[in-house]
Amino acid sequence: MAPKKNLPSSRAASGQPHQAGSAGVPSMAALHELPGAVADVALVSVRTCAAIGEMSDAWWLERVRNGEAPAPVIRQTRFTRWRLSEVRAFWIALADAGKADANSGKQMAATAKKASDVAHAKRRAAVQLVPPAAL
Repeated sequence: MAPKKNLPSSRAASGQPHQAGSAGVPSMAALHELPGAVADVALVSVRTCAAIGEMSDAWWLERVRNGEAPAPVIRQTRFTRWRLSEVRAFWIALADAGKADANSGKQMAATAKKASDVAHAKRRAAVQLVPPAAL
């Protein structure tokens, strides 16, 4: 009997490298992307809601309790879900508010610096008015 030859696979024989997503298997990136129509109605868990902003689950639930974050659309025992579109809108609004706070913080720092400069000038003037013998 003739020895069996090790035949290369068809991909190796053709010289093509293995690619993720080939042979009907979707790539990991494709698994995590949602089409626009699906993203509008997609439901996400508390863990996903918090992870979008890199916060804890407790932080997210506190915001929901305070009415700052959107309320869940499904609330059942061990199954609470939010609309992805509402969660996304919340995070966008929070980021925009952060930008506004940064600008107001810069304005506040400028005002405080002016007030500090005025106070320093008054102290210097008061020290110059006191006669040296009184010190």
